[in-house]
Amino acid sequence: MRILFILLIAVSSLDTTAQSTKPAVTDTASHTLILLRHAKSNHDNPVLADFDRPLDTSGVTEAKQMAKYLRDKTGMPDLIVCSPALRARQTAEIVCKSLGYKMENVRFDSTIYACSAEQLVKVIQQTEEKYQAIIVIGHNSSMTNVSNLLQADTQIAEVKTCGAVAIDFGRRKWSGAGTEKGKLLFYKKPE
Repeated sequence: MRILFILLIAVSSLDTTAQSTKPAVTDTASHTLILLRHAKSNHDNPVLADFDRPLDTSGVTEAKQMAKYLRDKTGMPDLIVCSPALRARQTAEIVCKSLGYKMENVRFDSTIYACSAEQLVKVIQQTEEKYQAIIVIGHNSSMTNVSNLLQADTQIAEVKTCGAVAIDFGRRKWSGAGTEKGKLLFYKKPE
């Protein structure tokens, strides 16, 4: 199986990899992490708790664009781990529909909501080795911080809403994430 951690990260349409017609995540023996920041959320209701903020119209559009990009670039992940916050769940629903991943198989982890970079790395390190391609869908600032902590190819100032950062760890175990740097496969922001 492949592990694809999608951390929902809102990001503009910057792709730091060369254009290719074949998916970037193809080696089934390799561990690949995708951090995906949730799409843009609605801030119109001042009494709504942060946890309960939904996606706004532009966020839905961003999520659909990124879902299509991920489907074309990476294919089906082995695992999606997601913050339980509404905007992250809604992003996951859009991504799952595009990838053909069953929403009931998404692992919701409350640690991802409002976590530090260290806490998010621990979530990644605790991933079972049977998963080779994982997507982690979450929030900033942990998404940006972890993106920079786990790879040294490109410093990312901020992972924008619905931005995706893919990192290849080769054959290293998930438990070693953070002790050795992975290779940046791409950093993509919605257009």
